[in-house]
Amino acid sequence: MYNSTIDPVKKRLLIADADTSYDSDIEDALEEASRYIDMHLAPYASTVDIYNTITFSFSSLPLASTIVPEIIKEIEADLAAGIFKKKHMPQDMDAQWLIKGEEKLVKFIEIYFKKGKIVFVNSEGEILE
Repeated sequence: MYNSTIDPVKKRLLIADADTSYDSDIEDALEEASRYIDMHLAPYASTVDIYNTITFSFSSLPLASTIVPEIIKEIEADLAAGIFKKKHMPQDMDAQWLIKGEEKLVKFIEIYFKKGKIVFVNSEGEILE
């Protein structure tokens, strides 16, 4: 997992921090989201200099570095919230967190790997020029 806590997922799901009844299921969703991210990053495994200051190794997945770009943590939390909702609230057709996480992941891959350049991205996945 790229997030060290489940708090970002709870926040997205509007679950109180003190409510621990879903913690195990949220951790499972984070693990699944992490594997999903790894699966999509695997074709691009190499060493990439992100933000021109951190050498970040994608040579082995899951990402081995202790320094994970914040955007990957956000993507993981988005996906985990969507996975959790899909499993626990299947009647809720709102897949906003899955869609948002997938869009950010696609944009991350496009920016960092397909365009062959290093750029800055804000927390909304927007390119900063």
